[in-house]
Amino acid sequence: MQSWCLERLPEYLWLGLVLEKYGRKEGLEKSAAVLQRLHEINGGISVPAFSLIIKLDAEEQKRLYDSIGEIIDKDVLSPLTLLYTYSDYPEFSRGFCNPQITPSDRQQAIATVLEKAFFHQSELATDIRFLVLYFSLIKGNFQMPAQELELIMQYPLLEHSDEMMRIIRPSVRATEMVLMNLEVLDEQFLEDFWRRISKMSECNLFYIKFPGNELDANKYIELLHEVFQYLSNCFTSINPLDKKMLVLLGISIYSYKRLIEIVEHDLYNSIAARSTIRTIIESYIMMKYLLTNENSQHDIWDVSLHKIFYTI
Repeated sequence: MQSWCLERLPEYLWLGLVLEKYGRKEGLEKSAAVLQRLHEINGGISVPAFSLIIKLDAEEQKRLYDSIGEIIDKDVLSPLTLLYTYSDYPEFSRGFCNPQITPSDRQQAIATVLEKAFFHQSELATDIRFLVLYFSLIKGNFQMPAQELELIMQYPLLEHSDEMMRIIRPSVRATEMVLMNLEVLDEQFLEDFWRRISKMSECNLFYIKFPGNELDANKYIELLHEVFQYLSNCFTSINPLDKKMLVLLGISIYSYKRLIEIVEHDLYNSIAARSTIRTIIESYIMMKYLLTNENSQHDIWDVSLHKIFYTI
């Protein structure tokens, strides 16, 4: 499966520049108009990949770039001339290069889009993926149920904050992934892209700085101790043979003791602490499973008691 950030985003970076320049609503409208022109000029392109556009013959490229200039300001795509120069891509450079835009400004425009769209579920990335899907829909590359199509076509009409987008966005992303079968992975294009990007700026050290623990964890541990002391007393005094209580209390106290180790040894940002938190979450999931299925499995507490305690 192709990676969105490393292998597909470079191909659709040009659409991201349009969206970033005009904002979401106007950007989607202008991008859709550009994609319509691309389809009209060359019906053989299956997806609006930039590597396919710059491989069109000179006359088709000129017609396309002139058409794009009627819809958007040509300066919008000017940042890409930093990567695709006149020596290798004369038609594109002739159509969009603006020497008045400094290399640093062009570099910043590209970096901004890459940063915002790098995560495949970000708002900008999803907008770009919708446009790729839209292009395939106007070309008739694949069919989908009318109800699903109607839902997806609401995407450009709604803001990301709209509750319906919680349903539509995953549908857009999932459907767009089907188009990967139509895409041709141009390894040379991608290699050139990332090689040129890597030369545009110095590498920045990436590190994570965890803040110190400012909460009084000891008070929380003391509260938990009182709770478990009370539950243990109830268990031993009222029904010490209750297997359900024994299992649930045992799992809970085990998690509690793991938590104590973090606090007592100041392991908050350690690997051991992350492992402990994972164990506590898994214990919680296990308890939820047991409680959910106790009515359908009459011996669930007997089996659990054996597996959890007697096999340790």
